[in-house]
Amino acid sequence: EVFSLAVLFQELSAKYGPQAKERDLSLVLPDKIHDCPPALGDPDRIEQVLIILIDNAIKFTPAGGRIELQVDWNDSQIRVHVRDTGIGIAPSDIKSVFDRFYKVDKAHQQPGTGLGLSIARELLQLMGQSISVSSKEGQGTVFTFTLSRGDH
Repeated sequence: EVFSLAVLFQELSAKYGPQAKERDLSLVLPDKIHDCPPALGDPDRIEQVLIILIDNAIKFTPAGGRIELQVDWNDSQIRVHVRDTGIGIAPSDIKSVFDRFYKVDKAHQQPGTGLGLSIARELLQLMGQSISVSSKEGQGTVFTFTLSRGDH
């Protein structure tokens, strides 16, 4: 269905803003979110993907850090970015972060099953979309996924 990312982002900010603030993190919405064209997809599943990405960003970003939701678009698609100033992901781990049960923390000290990112990728693939990651250790991580525009 066609849905508004602006509304979804605001709902997520209301839910996760207090949790981020509790950990001394800023959760920042895009300035141009109200200019963003409508998206086409399953809004509940997109919310699930964003929750996975925001939750990971909160988990792996030290106090004083920042988590930003960003959007850009072209004639056919919207790209959503979840950017953090967290601990980053080692180059040797990047290729595996979407694998089931993969945990970057080899000592498994962080809670979680290692399924979140593989679920996010599968949900997006079922909608014909993709997700990618770029990261620098000690500087943060950006997860980017695509959505079809709902105004074409």
